Amino acid sequence: MEQLPDDVVLQVLRLVGVDDLFSCRLVCKRLGALALHPAVWRHRRFDGASYKFFIKDGPKKMCRLLRLAPRLASMTVSVKSTPDHHLALYATTRCAVRRLNLRVAEAGGVPAALIVRNQEALGQLKIVEVTFCTTWADAAVLLGALASTSVEKLDVQSFRLMGGLSAGSMHTSVARPSLKYFKCLLSSKSQPFVDLVLAGHAATLEEVHLGDDDDHITISTGLLPASMPKLRELTCSLLPGMETLAPSLTNVTLHVTPDMRPGVLGATEMLRRAPKLRVLTLKYRPAARTSAYVGVDLVEALGLGCSGRSVVEVLDIDNDYENEREGEENDDGVEFLPQLQPLVRTLPLLPSLRHLELSVYVPPDPLVGPQTGAIQSPRAYCSGRMETGLKHAQK
Repeated sequence: MEQLPDDVVLQVLRLVGVDDLFSCRLVCKRLGALALHPAVWRHRRFDGASYKFFIKDGPKKMCRLLRLAPRLASMTVSVKSTPDHHLALYATTRCAVRRLNLRVAEAGGVPAALIVRNQEALGQLKIVEVTFCTTWADAAVLLGALASTSVEKLDVQSFRLMGGLSAGSMHTSVARPSLKYFKCLLSSKSQPFVDLVLAGHAATLEEVHLGDDDDHITISTGLLPASMPKLRELTCSLLPGMETLAPSLTNVTLHVTPDMRPGVLGATEMLRRAPKLRVLTLKYRPAARTSAYVGVDLVEALGLGCSGRSVVEVLDIDNDYENEREGEENDDGVEFLPQLQPLVRTLPLLPSLRHLELSVYVPPDPLVGPQTGAIQSPRAYCSGRMETGLKHAQK
């Protein structure tokens, strides 16, 4: 053992279990020091719930790990109102983590904020993922800490949050922009927090997701930042001010609902002005039935671009969102695709298009008839979830 260099011993110790690592501390000074080297721990993960309920002598081992381990890849902590003497240890540990997963229940907002601040001070924190099951008022302190923390990725998921946030509850400021990725469901309740994060980190944000397929996205009464120079990917509803975000966008997903009419003009301008846009997804909820539906002709903005030749390679129009979400083949007989005519007019203006997907229950003739010529183009691939007709068109 004495003849082996430290780097070889460290590689061996990376494969040793946690309990055995702590036993190595009793062998000799050299091995004990190497057993606590950051390189031995940086790939390991810690889940507080597993230690408390599924590991023999788990609480005792958890305390020892939080006191002695120098670094971890990730840490998962459940924070709730029931007394837990380990919360103080989480908030004071010198064990630095790269990813912090917080599950925050009622009255857990303040302890969770202390955990975040402690990890930020240790200097290794890059990713924070938070799941809430509490009130917005209780979450306000934690949300303020999250908005101002210097991490690169922030994912906030809300579950059964009661009440809402007021603009005054977000009385923090962002000292240094750092976020590259931000995900949070945008609603009237979360808007003060979302506005604070977007404004404070506008200079560094590269991906912004303000909802996903399973969330109900509502329109915001606020405005997006006037400039987000590094923004590449955007998922949101039709928000006011989004036309200013066009220059750097490469991937856009827009959720369209009937209450979003005020944002159609901004979304249209954004699509017209986006010279780097390669992937566009339009999701209609509920499915559009007539040409008067909000945003039916959004796809035409791609062909009216003022930035020169379109480089869009992937186009996905989802007009069956309700059916897809419910997991049913055809729950209401939707047989409409009012986006078809705008799409047919636009396709000749998309020379780079390689993949076209339409999610809709629709009779086959309007899609594959020779009068369009669009779906049969060798440049595009089209697939859909349909009761009859088109399943896969040729490449």
